Amino acid sequence: MDCFYALPGDISSSNIILRGDEARHLARVLRRAVGERVFVTDGQDRMFEMEITAIGPLQTVGVIVAEMPRLHESPLDVTIGVSLLRNPSRFDYLVEKATEIGVRRIVPLICDRTIPRSAKVDRYRHLALAAMKQSCRCYLPVIDPPMHLPEFLAGAGPDALRVLPHEQAPEDLTIGRLLRTRGGVPRAYLAIGPEGGFSDEEVSAATQATWELVRMGSRRLRAETAALVALTLLLHSAP
Repeated sequence: MDCFYALPGDISSSNIILRGDEARHLARVLRRAVGERVFVTDGQDRMFEMEITAIGPLQTVGVIVAEMPRLHESPLDVTIGVSLLRNPSRFDYLVEKATEIGVRRIVPLICDRTIPRSAKVDRYRHLALAAMKQSCRCYLPVIDPPMHLPEFLAGAGPDALRVLPHEQAPEDLTIGRLLRTRGGVPRAYLAIGPEGGFSDEEVSAATQATWELVRMGSRRLRAETAALVALTLLLHSAP
């Protein structure tokens, strides 16, 4: 079934209201009818199966048939910090695909080698919303304003797994191995640098802050590719 988004305030114990673009897409593009069912999420870990009871281009109302908490969500809560990239479209792609894979929070980073670039946070949030619905997730990732790397490194809690892929890591230390030795960790933080990589000073600061350097193979990956590969390994290696 198609998936739609409703603000938490438009969801009661028995009914859901879809408004604006969501109602218009359901009524005029998909041409759904009364009696049909769709999925609706509040973006806060709740997914509902809704039966349409009234339909219109400005507002659609339905009754809740079933509630499915954390549908399609990983038990591991992953925050990814990624340097802003030279090509803005590549960061757009990253936001979209990271949302589909299952990230919970995305932080655009400013690193020593980041090429100055304005972050289009509202655009990133719009892309994340569309990707959440497309992949039928029930959590809308948080998109932070840009943050300097030291602040991001310091913000990872002591109970979290903190991972920084880097060629200086021991050859046998991979994300999968790290997760196996730290089984049951509730959340993870992942840091990905710019096209030129992290500076030596940044890598040293990360290790001093007890971040783990890990290997992801011998190939050199684009920043957005490295981010998506590492995120996939984290989420799909989690016990």
